[in-house]
Amino acid sequence: MDDQLMGMLSKHLLNLENDLPGLDDLLLPRQATSGENAGKPPARRGSKVPLVVSILDVKIEAERTLHRWVGALLRAVPEVGSAPMDPPAAARWLFGQVGMISEMPWAGMCAEEIIGQARLVSDVVMPPEEKDAPDPLEVGGVREIVSWARNLGAQASTRSVYRWVERGVIPSELAPDGRVLVRLADVLEACRDQRKHDVAQVN
Repeated sequence: MDDQLMGMLSKHLLNLENDLPGLDDLLLPRQATSGENAGKPPARRGSKVPLVVSILDVKIEAERTLHRWVGALLRAVPEVGSAPMDPPAAARWLFGQVGMISEMPWAGMCAEEIIGQARLVSDVVMPPEEKDAPDPLEVGGVREIVSWARNLGAQASTRSVYRWVERGVIPSELAPDGRVLVRLADVLEACRDQRKHDVAQVN
């Protein structure tokens, strides 16, 4: 394996470590249990992955690929000891063994498979058209911030944000043009707290 392929393998193993938890997030239901969005399915961003390939299929194949090459390295070099089974941790473990992998006769095949899976996972978690999207607003009008919060997967509404402002749950400022300004981070935190409260009530 040449240095360029080693570098690509290292990079994509780190990408897998970071992106795999995102597949779990996409698989978790986020339907609101109360409020004006109660009973409505969550809006999910699209993906460049063909429709015949489900998120679960991508997750399973990525995990199988990692475990297959972890097993191959452990069989080839038993003295490296044990490896974690958790997929993100397995990706990190393989990252630490890239130098050893490069000496194996199957190094090229390993790199190609892992790089391919990492790119597929990345396209599911963050579709290509979204990777160059502008950074979210930190502070803005309620409608602007609610729009950004929804894009980030939060169950937010203008009504709920105004209610949180009135109750003092989140701080706000009044703009010269009369708009109520709030911070995106505050709205996201309030959405998380509301979701925990809703889940606790259901349980």
